[in-house]
Amino acid sequence: MLGEAAELAVAQGVAPEAALLGGGFITEAFFYRSLAAYLGVAFIEKEASLGTGTRYPHSISAGIAPLCGPGPRWLVAPRGATLGSLLRRRDEGEDMADSLAITTPTNMSRLVRALAAPMIARHASLALAIRYPQLSARGGATEAQCCAVIAAAAAIGLACALAPPISAALAIGAGVVFLAAISLRLFAGAASATRVSRPPRIDDRQLPPYSIIVALHKEARIVRELVAALDAIDYPALGSKLT
Repeated sequence: MLGEAAELAVAQGVAPEAALLGGGFITEAFFYRSLAAYLGVAFIEKEASLGTGTRYPHSISAGIAPLCGPGPRWLVAPRGATLGSLLRRRDEGEDMADSLAITTPTNMSRLVRALAAPMIARHASLALAIRYPQLSARGGATEAQCCAVIAAAAAIGLACALAPPISAALAIGAGVVFLAAISLRLFAGAASATRVSRPPRIDDRQLPPYSIIVALHKEARIVRELVAALDAIDYPALGSKLT
């Protein structure tokens, strides 16, 4: 098992623990529980009280967040270099029982997101309106925009009533615009039908990590087919979470 995980890590250019977990050799909970036992620290699998220094999403990315209350001061979900550093400290004989506790990256993400839920909701709802108000329709049309639309509609209506040639010119112009739009769609469809040569296969180590998020609601009957389709994707899997 370890040999296969090592080969997978080399082939994909990832950390050994990422290959071990992503390849499905062991579960995340078992790995981090065993790590906590080896380090001689507590393992927190579910709830924990995070301190005020917790930052979203930085605490998730770094895999560390402060704890409040008695006991360990830090909650850690180590990966990569952080994991290696903890193992070296353990080998040097350092006692970390009073300073940190171990959890899984999944649980760390859940705890941080729960603590930052109001901020996440605000960001999702208002980020565009706050950062780029000119691109957001949250506040509705401005008074100047309403006046401009009314003035333009009145001017066009008056021009069409008093000068029929202007009405004909507008109709011809609109027809040209619609014809151009239809032509663009037709040419785009024709261009997509041309055959292109398959690009050369990229080495797995050069592929960027990405995530697929599938939202389901009352669709249990298609879960089996969906999971099979996701498993059939020809892409190195560093981990999968079904929630």
